[in-house]
Amino acid sequence: YHPGGAASKTIEYNKNRGVLVQAWAPLGYSLGGRFTPKMKEVCGNIGKKYGNKSFAQVALRWIVQSGASFTTQSKKKSHFEEDLNIFDFELSLEDMAILDGLA
Repeated sequence: YHPGGAASKTIEYNKNRGVLVQAWAPLGYSLGGRFTPKMKEVCGNIGKKYGNKSFAQVALRWIVQSGASFTTQSKKKSHFEEDLNIFDFELSLEDMAILDGLA
């Protein structure tokens, strides 16, 4: 579950039943990378509007605002810190719609 592979009906279905959807490999690295260059560009451009957030931060924030949760992994502390630094901004409805449209 990420901006390019959204399943909003799945989120809504589970939400109505009290089930929280968790994104597995939300940045797409487990399968050789599911983020296309266009998706990275769109997320990166949106990130510039929110204090130079990375494409990953925008993607993870989109997941949270969509009503899902996520888990990530990394060997680098800096990547963990970046992944968790998504709660100091909120994507606008317009930006959410743009990201929804990537699917």
